[in-house]
Amino acid sequence: RWKLKFALFFLLLLGTPFLLLILSVSTLFFGQYFLNQGYLNTSIWLVGNSVTLSNFTKDYSDSLVKVPFLGLGYEKISKASLFLGKAAEIGLRGGDVKKTFVELTGKVLNQDDYDLETFSEEISLELNSIYVDLGFLQVELQSSSDFTKELVKKSLGDRDIKSLRENILNLEYLFKQTPLFLGSNEPKTFLLLFQDSSVARPTGGLIQEFSLVTFSGGKLIDLQVYSSDYADKNIQGFVDSPSPLKSHFGKDAWKLKDSNWDPDFPTSATQAEWFIDKEIDV
Repeated sequence: RWKLKFALFFLLLLGTPFLLLILSVSTLFFGQYFLNQGYLNTSIWLVGNSVTLSNFTKDYSDSLVKVPFLGLGYEKISKASLFLGKAAEIGLRGGDVKKTFVELTGKVLNQDDYDLETFSEEISLELNSIYVDLGFLQVELQSSSDFTKELVKKSLGDRDIKSLRENILNLEYLFKQTPLFLGSNEPKTFLLLFQDSSVARPTGGLIQEFSLVTFSGGKLIDLQVYSSDYADKNIQGFVDSPSPLKSHFGKDAWKLKDSNWDPDFPTSATQAEWFIDKEIDV
């Protein structure tokens, strides 16, 4: 019986790195999943555990690299764990950026006093740092084993490092412009159009409602929501509809509700702005 117990213990000793690696990949995957679902704290907790598991797996595997016949396998696990640990650490930094963004959003909505420039710079600089580090990670992955590449693919789900970097670069640009968007120097008003996707229109649906959102000094100072029907009642005169709108939908008068008739978004946005300017006192 003692031989059986020893054999089981020996198998457990040798198999632990594999189990730890599976746990590391799983926690990283679910960390990303919960982040997408909006559970930020849960996501950070999972990714933090992935970092811990990856580092422990690497150290454990390094101690078994010299095991006869099995050393090469543990070397692969060690390298894969090292890579996953780096990826998870970057993920943790991404979680911190999102926490800062949530804090910024709260200050904007609650009209708290804060330094908008500092928040903008802090977030954009960290995003730039993450973008650079992901670039190094991407190059490292290209020279990694197929085993590591497959684990990374499973941990990231339907994403890849290249697309993540593109998204982060776009976010960095947006956050650099945050003071401008939030009216740091002068009030800024934005038009939001709400479309009904069940009614076919070139930009995604019939415009049912719209909102005018105004920011000043990094604070939300005004929010107005209107129905397009209410606004269209106030238009003066007659605007001739585009010929396809007449022939296919029988609408002779062109109004805000159908202003998004052009598939080019900037063109439709300009047209919607024109109608709103004519229909309500902004």
